[in-house]
Amino acid sequence: MNVIPGQNEYYNEPHGNWAALFMNVNTDIMNDQWGMPPLRWQTEVGNVLIIRLDGKELTCQQGEIVGQHAEFHLQMKWEAPRVRGAEGAENALKVRRYIHEHHLNMEAFFEWFREYRILKIDGGESSWAAFLSPYDV
Repeated sequence: MNVIPGQNEYYNEPHGNWAALFMNVNTDIMNDQWGMPPLRWQTEVGNVLIIRLDGKELTCQQGEIVGQHAEFHLQMKWEAPRVRGAEGAENALKVRRYIHEHHLNMEAFFEWFREYRILKIDGGESSWAAFLSPYDV
């Protein structure tokens, strides 16, 4: 197991490719596995290759932003209904539909992306000032 300096043990588990894990969750609101990655991804995720369906280039920064968005923003959306006990059938469907309509779209991504880019720039990474989101290419 690789230990990542400065990270808690959550990131040092054998399947610690959390960004890839959360980029591969089930988004079908009618599926019992909604918000979960495939079972085999829950045991060990190694390196992954991200490829755009439209065949356009994906820069390293764009790959980072897609992974960060999935891991640190969308993960909270998937987990919130479980934490709040919203998994009763009718309530769960309402919550899933809301998350799908309000967080899994381009507008929500751009809002999160703008905030993330500002944090990167304010943190001293000036190259992010010219950074384009994957949707802008």
